[in-house]
Amino acid sequence: MQALWGERRRIGLWRRLWLALMEGEKELGVGIPDEAVKQLRALLKARTHAIDLGVMQRDDGAHYFAVVAGTGFDAQLMAATGPEQKRRWKFVAYIARAALSLPTVHSVLQY
Repeated sequence: MQALWGERRRIGLWRRLWLALMEGEKELGVGIPDEAVKQLRALLKARTHAIDLGVMQRDDGAHYFAVVAGTGFDAQLMAATGPEQKRRWKFVAYIARAALSLPTVHSVLQY
């Protein structure tokens, strides 16, 4: 039953439906970039990978987390977002900092 009605199958079905919708809209002349269709096709072939999660028990229950590392823009974003902003606004603090930082971002192609 899990193979027929499980989460993995449901996600795969939704991805295939989105791809069909994108391709149909593209045929109708909607400005869907070729790269977006290509990336969704690649996502359909993607496989899940297990990752290690940490858990911290607090008064309000278990909080799960994954430790990640980054370089470039994401590292600058993490460093520029202050502890008070992180505590108060959680994930939204990073979105706000990213929006404020976008005018200064340069891709390799821009050099």
